[in-house]
This record gives sequence, C-alpha cells and structure tokens, in this order.
Amino acid sequence: MKGYDVFKAMNGTKEEYIIQSEEFVKPKETSSKALKVALAAVLIAVVTAVPVGAVARNQLKNRESAELYLGNTDLLEESGAVENQVMENEHVRITLDTVLSDGYTALAIVTLDALTEQGRNYINYKPDFILRRTDTGETMFHTGGGAMDDWEEQIKNDTIRYFHTIDLAGMDVSCEYEMIFYSMDLFTEEEWKAGVTKPLDENMIPEGNSLGYDFFAKVSLAKNTESVKMKSADGKTIRLSQFQVIDETGEVLRTVPDSVRLIRSSGSQEVLSRSGRFFSASDDGETHSTLFFGKLIDLKEYKGVIIDGVEYLK
Repeated sequence: MKGYDVFKAMNGTKEEYIIQSEEFVKPKETSSKALKVALAAVLIAVVTAVPVGAVARNQLKNRESAELYLGNTDLLEESGAVENQVMENEHVRITLDTVLSDGYTALAIVTLDALTEQGRNYINYKPDFILRRTDTGETMFHTGGGAMDDWEEQIKNDTIRYFHTIDLAGMDVSCEYEMIFYSMDLFTEEEWKAGVTKPLDENMIPEGNSLGYDFFAKVSLAKNTESVKMKSADGKTIRLSQFQVIDETGEVLRTVPDSVRLIRSSGSQEVLSRSGRFFSASDDGETHSTLFFGKLIDLKEYKGVIIDGVEYLK
C-alpha cells in the first residue's frame, strides 16, 4: 500500500479475527498498591519538573508527528490544543497528539508505536475510531478521511504518524465525545472496502476489537482555531481557517491544490506545495481531492487567498 490512504469505518467481523483479537492484547493489570505508588511518583514528577506558570499539557510528546502535518509546533502549543492522550497495552501505543477544530472540520494527529512483534504486525492496519457522546451515550461513525506520509517507510521504524479528519456538519460540538479506537485488522481487504456499519457490542464498541476497552480518549470538538471571512471583487465569500478553506456554502473547499495560493500581508504569494493531502470518496462514487494546507498558519500573517485565479481579501 503506497501513497495516501482513505480510512473508513467498516463492519463484518469474521470469527477468525475475533479469535485472534482475544489472543491479542489484554489491558495491563495493575494492583491497587502499584497504582498508588505510580500515582505518587507522577505527582512528585509534576511538582518537581514543571516550572511555576508552565502548562505541561501544552508540550507535545510527539513533536515530529505534529511537524509532519502541521509544520509550526510553536503555534500549536501556543494555541493550547495539545492533547497528549496515551492509550497503550503491552503490544501497541496510540497517542492522540492534538485535535484541532475550525468549526467545520476537526483534525486529529495520531501516533502509533509498536512495542512488540505482535504490535509490529498490528500497525500494518490503521486504527479507525467511533465517537460516543459523553452526555447521552449515543455512538456514531463519523464522516471524514485521513492519510499518512510514506507509510512503508514508517512501518520499518515501528512508528506510524497520520492525521484523520471529522466532518462537523450536523454534529453537536457543545458536548464532549469519547474517541474510541478500534482495529482495522479485524477485516479482510474486501470487508474493508465494503463500507457497511460495523456491529457494536453492549459497550457500544465494535465487536471483536483487538484493542480492548481502554483505547479511548475524551475530546472536545468545539472550535479552538481561528478563521476569517474573505471576499472577492464580485462579492463572493470564503472563510480561511488556520488549516483549510471553507466556501460560501459552508463546505470544505475541494479543488486542485496547485490552484490555491495564500497572499501574505507583504503581498507575496505562497504556493501550498503540501496541500491536497488526502482524498475522500463522495456519494457519486468519484474520488475528490480535499484541500488541506499541510501546516497550521497564523492568520495575522495573511491578507488573502487566490483560488482558481480569483482573489479573496479580508
């Protein structure tokens, strides 16, 4: 598998995969005494290692992952949108590095680390996730896409870094959600491509999930990045966010990456050479390029954007 990958929620778990999942990874058991000792050690570490006024949550654990897809990690850390939520067992570790939201799309950066040979086999399959509202318990499969750079090379290094998006249209972002990861290794390639809804068990987690029940992160999808409205000479409007463009209908812009240029405050134009990072399949069966800058921009440094030759300014 090369290039960009499309992630989709799937169903249809075969018995053989369920059997394999039972053998794969049970959450680590921790005694009450050991837990108390561990908690005490964490508290001591926090008190002694974090300077007065510093916010440890805002320091990235996987800076390389954020830099790969968002570029400016200083800007990310200043925004306070660093998650650093870690889910792991003896075979694999999943870290949710950040969740950015411009009110239209949520963008999650995820790091996978293989810890054993079984973990190395596992990370050949990218984990997807479902979302569960914390207030009502309602569970949903999200709409979105995702991709990773140089997948085959990352596999060799036992660490995979990728991004995943969540379409926020129609979603209630006033509540928190549990982002519940499950494993794509439960499916054959044919089942993966089928795209039907995966059955949930009594805990509202995909049946046969080899990750167990401890692989979830509590997240907010509320807007935490900036956006600004821009207008063309003929009165058309777009909204420029810190990582994408939204058209006047509220839809994420889908266009040829080379046709988009950002206009800096100085007047110089910036070609988004890393844009168009992922592809999502639409209802018409065609695959459309979805524009994504490949970096987090500081809107104060830009006064406009050019799309297909049309200039939009603040």
